[in-house]
Amino acid sequence: MMLESRIIKGSAIWVGLWILGFSLNALLLQLGIPLHGSYFSSFMLGLRDLLILGISLFVWKRWFPQRAQEQSWRPSGLDFVMIMIGLLVTALYYQRLFIIGEQSSDSVVILEQLQFRTPPRILTLIAFQQIMTTFFLLDLYRERWGDRKGLLVTAAVFSLSHVFGVLINNPLSFALQVTVGSFMGLMIWGTSRLRWRSPWTPFVLHYLFYLSALLGKAWSGA
Repeated sequence: MMLESRIIKGSAIWVGLWILGFSLNALLLQLGIPLHGSYFSSFMLGLRDLLILGISLFVWKRWFPQRAQEQSWRPSGLDFVMIMIGLLVTALYYQRLFIIGEQSSDSVVILEQLQFRTPPRILTLIAFQQIMTTFFLLDLYRERWGDRKGLLVTAAVFSLSHVFGVLINNPLSFALQVTVGSFMGLMIWGTSRLRWRSPWTPFVLHYLFYLSALLGKAWSGA
């Protein structure tokens, strides 16, 4: 019973961190400030990301002190390979942007923003999401169901959490694509951390997902 209560509380904390993290988005929109159209909004969202990252790290270490202590942050060979790929794709993005120039959009979706400040924004965005989910939430469910089933449950919760958000102003088919993609992404991220012992690969893969989409958009000249 105590473990079930702990899972409910932990899941509620995870949801609360999401709400806290994205409440600033609603506040900026309410004030008439575009989310990605100005350096001010990018700065505020970056601060938001770093704040939630700090809170997420604190909660993870407080709830799972032994796992946090045992977690090695030493890059593996796979980590180094993925980091090099990440740097290469980033360089290609900036090289392309120098040719076509920045292209802002009124959309609240970060993937619609071809700007020089977008890659750093993606880094801070995925950093807190990874700590919240691939570390805190995954360890919460591992505690109850073990590594394999805990990873499946985490991936299911993470993917379903995207449904309601993407259904707003988007067709159902797009919501289903994002749901399936989120599930597969979390499975790979969790496997990278638990089985491949590559703590940085989940961050880089998540970053590459966003940046590759931006690079494709930039290459098409959209």
